[in-house]
Parts: sequence; structure tokens; C-alpha cells
Amino acid sequence: MKVMTILGIRPDWIKASMVLKRLDVTKSITHVIVHAGQHYSYNLDKIFFEELELRLPDYRLEVGSGTQGEQTARIIERSEEVIMQENPDVVVLLGDSNTSLAGISAAKLNVEVAHLEAGMRSNGWRMPEEKNRRIIDHISDYLFPPTTIASDNLVKEGINPYKIFEVSKIIIDARAIFMWQTRHPILTKQK
Repeated sequence: MKVMTILGIRPDWIKASMVLKRLDVTKSITHVIVHAGQHYSYNLDKIFFEELELRLPDYRLEVGSGTQGEQTARIIERSEEVIMQENPDVVVLLGDSNTSLAGISAAKLNVEVAHLEAGMRSNGWRMPEEKNRRIIDHISDYLFPPTTIASDNLVKEGINPYKIFEVSKIIIDARAIFMWQTRHPILTKQK
């Protein structure tokens, strides 16, 4: 199975770091990492790959900054090219940044979409992120909400409960692992 993970902002790399590492070592999965490039300075990008010990992405979309329309267009256009080239079985997205709109490309290419942090709602419709959340949740094939409230939001919006798989908050899991590694550095370095 080929899994493509598309991320683009600093919080996503932190939150998804353990998921990325797990996908990389799972023998039955070919994992392709795509960096959309919403955050691109050293302090908002490269430092996290070093400190979190993440491998470098397979692709960089170099989306950069711009208006909502410019950035969204570049994400959809550039992610479509990579998805067509790699032909993954599923595209994994996280959260609500404009990078998550790469799910539009995947869905239009009939590639399954998995959304981590699904169902999160602020109910602030003026926020671009709230629009992104709802768009991605409604085109996703697999939704991974972090709480019962998030799961309930999805059901209330008419999403089939069979698509919903409630999981924990991945940032809390990542924090717990980082804390353990900090307390046990010798055990952590052993392979």
C-alpha cells in the first residue's frame, strides 16, 4: 500500500512526527512525504526536521505565501501533479491549514483521503481554517477525530459514521513520547 502524507506548516510536523515515523517503518507501506511549503524559513521549517529527527520530504511543493486564492490554487495544482506521479492508495492530511486542501486534488483523482484531526470546529465561519475543516471532512473517506465532540460534529453534519474512527489527540501522544525520550535518552538511542 502506498500512503502519501501532505503537510505544510510547523505545527503539523510536530503533531504528526510520530505518525510519520510509524508510516516510514511499517513494512507493508510505501510512505511518500510531501512538504507543501507553507512554512519555509529555517525557524519555521528545517529546524523541526532536525530536532524531531524526521527524514526529509520526498517532494517539496514550494507553495509559499500569498493571498488565500493564490496559495490554495498552488496547493491544489502542485499536489495534483505529485499525486498523479506517485499514484498513492491514500493521501493523509492533518488539521485545517491551506495545505489540507490538497485533499481536493486527491478526491478529484479518486484517491482516498484520510483526515487527521477531523471534526474539529470553532463555528467561526469567517475563519479560513473553518472552511478548510469542513471541506476536507466532507470529501474524506476516513476521518480521525481526536474527541467524542469532534466525532459528534461529523455525524451532525451528515457524515457516514462508518467513515469515522475516533483516535486520541496526536499532539498529546507526541508530547508523551518526547517526554519519555527526554527522560530515557540511552534507551531511546538504542536500535
